[in-house]
Amino acid sequence: MIEGRGDGVIESFSTTEFPPSGTNPIAQLQEGLKDLENKYHNWVTKQSLPVEAALATFTSAIQGATIGGLMGTLRPPDIAYSFSTATDAQTMNSLKQA
Repeated sequence: MIEGRGDGVIESFSTTEFPPSGTNPIAQLQEGLKDLENKYHNWVTKQSLPVEAALATFTSAIQGATIGGLMGTLRPPDIAYSFSTATDAQTMNSLKQA
């Protein structure tokens, strides 16, 4: 609740705290996501077989793209050079000639 004191200062106080005592916001989020997942699963199982197969393919593609994008951001920037066979062949040739 917000109240003015009359001198231009606004005081704010609340009878409820955030987050409310005894609740875990992470557990609430997990519960909400699990509920959403169950609703989606129930909806998909009511669809025809071709629609269900298309949805499964689409969700797998999204999951694969997400994991691939995450792994791409975690790789070292110079990892491509460690797999270069042309560079390895040139190095071996220069060692043989020396």
